[in-house]
Amino acid sequence: MTSMPGRIDRSALPRTTTPIAQSAAASAAKAVESAKSVVADLTARATQFAHEQLGPQSLGTATVGGHVAQTASPDALWSQPTALPANVADLSKLSRTEKIEKAKVLVAERDQLGGKIQDRVAYLDQKWDRSRSQTQAQALRVFLAENGTKLPAEKRADLEGKLAAFDATQAKFDAALAKAKTMPKRSECKTPEQIEARHQMAVELVAMHRAMGDIADAAASIADGCGSKVDRLASGEQIIDKSAPPKGSAQCLASMVSHFFELTQQIYYLQSSSRLEVDPVLQQLKQQGESEAKLWEEMRERFKKQDAKVEKLRDAEAIDRARIEAMLKRT
Repeated sequence: MTSMPGRIDRSALPRTTTPIAQSAAASAAKAVESAKSVVADLTARATQFAHEQLGPQSLGTATVGGHVAQTASPDALWSQPTALPANVADLSKLSRTEKIEKAKVLVAERDQLGGKIQDRVAYLDQKWDRSRSQTQAQALRVFLAENGTKLPAEKRADLEGKLAAFDATQAKFDAALAKAKTMPKRSECKTPEQIEARHQMAVELVAMHRAMGDIADAAASIADGCGSKVDRLASGEQIIDKSAPPKGSAQCLASMVSHFFELTQQIYYLQSSSRLEVDPVLQQLKQQGESEAKLWEEMRERFKKQDAKVEKLRDAEAIDRARIEAMLKRT
């Protein structure tokens, strides 16, 4: 198509993006990559949590070290735990085939939930970067209150120190800002000294504002360094995003993370228990442990019977001795 005379054919012009648009695109891409690593770390944490909650005794993995019959009883190593978590207890009633099919369904559900968590983390990460340092500090205080006991003592102390430093800098900034408001405006300055005083005050305010931002960034890095980035964003979700779902609702990040842990626990149990039912090596070890435990029990019963016979012989011997002594006294 030819353009009309006197008009520029804009379709023929090279397309360019502004530096601001390029920066926004780079920031979004960085947030997505960070969110992917967060979900990967979350999966590892959830799997470790499931292992700790269920224990190797419920999953058919023997304790590393000695023989099964020597390290623990078969009941402790191989049987189902006395009290499975509520979200797993009903799954123990399924057959092996049903467990495999149920695990597939739950894996698909968890993958879908992981995608939602990833998108939400990427969005909140960008919101965090665009938030004021005061807002970030407020969110970090909530994170510390909710997750402080989970952090290593040294890291918790570092985070508390950063927030204390932020408060001190904020107090200085507020005092300097109040003083600046009492100074004459630029248009009202009548002497070079007044102009210089306003300039120095502006320099100090900018420096303190930047210092607060640096402190908030350092505090966030401490939390993220402990593998708690998703917890940091979940704790401050409603602070950094005013349109976020209410805390405690199924759509908020904290609830999605909690559900992710529950699904991982169920998947872990289903996959591990179904593997135990079909693995011949594990079955052989289980049967061997049970037979050896039965043998030890039979030996204990045999020793008990022998001990009882010995006690009877001792009692009979004592009676005979008493009779002999009585006869000797009479003679």
